[in-house]
Amino acid sequence: MMEAKKSGAGHRKYKLCRRILGNPIVEEDTYCREIKDGKPHGDGERNAAGEREGYGVLVMASGNMHEGQWRAGMQEGVGTMHWATGDKYVGQWADGRREGQGTLHYPNGNKYEGEWVASQKEGQATYYNAAGETYEGEYVAGRKQGKGTHYYASGSKYVGQWAADKKEGQGTMHSTNDDGNTYDVYEGEWVAGKKEGKGTYHYASGNKYEGEFVADRREGKGTLHWATGHVEVDRYKADAVVGEGARWSADRATAWRMSGGKTSLMPISLEEAARIAEQVGLPVPGASSQSPLAC
Repeated sequence: MMEAKKSGAGHRKYKLCRRILGNPIVEEDTYCREIKDGKPHGDGERNAAGEREGYGVLVMASGNMHEGQWRAGMQEGVGTMHWATGDKYVGQWADGRREGQGTLHYPNGNKYEGEWVASQKEGQATYYNAAGETYEGEYVAGRKQGKGTHYYASGSKYVGQWAADKKEGQGTMHSTNDDGNTYDVYEGEWVAGKKEGKGTYHYASGNKYEGEFVADRREGKGTLHWATGHVEVDRYKADAVVGEGARWSADRATAWRMSGGKTSLMPISLEEAARIAEQVGLPVPGASSQSPLAC
């Protein structure tokens, strides 16, 4: 076993590895039966050809260490890999690579539990974040991909599709409001982690927006259903109403012109309201499911 250096990068590396692994730093990779009193002891098992096979511990000059089963000189079966960085993998191996079920512990407290293919996260898994977040779902080539659910520490939750670690495709986001008890819910399309395309946003107040989104904001044509039963058709830009739109009463018997999100004082004919809706590119709203209230 090499002597500890008193100063410089080598000494810092020695102290780091001793602190994280609690195991010796060796001058050369050393294959042994076990670590005892901080030192390699005994001989690890080998086959007739002299290759590592059976059970053994490989202490590496890099500060890494693998303990577990071997076959033809490679990790095979169940084993634990400690890295000098503080990462630790416990699980299955095949041909020297993480393969099958395994758990990767990160030094910051994060943890991945699930399936592996060729040393990459792949298949079904659960990822725990030290900040209190959890992801349950599919991985491909080390990233969230496919169907999955992300639970946030705030109480919010996303259920839907993922691609390259981001929300992508169809998904539903339940967002906790400041009171911690009520939720806004978005159901619809996502692109690169943002609401984009067609979707429906349910507000905790009872209001509902159905329409188009760009980069997390209402943009394009949309219909706003108020909890009172009133409904509006408008065009949006960066979450703001732009141009001409129309508004209907809860019983759909009265309509008003909208301009830049402001309602005209005087009603317009239902025919004129239908014309405006056609210009916006949306149908005239159907009967309200809300109880009619006074305008």
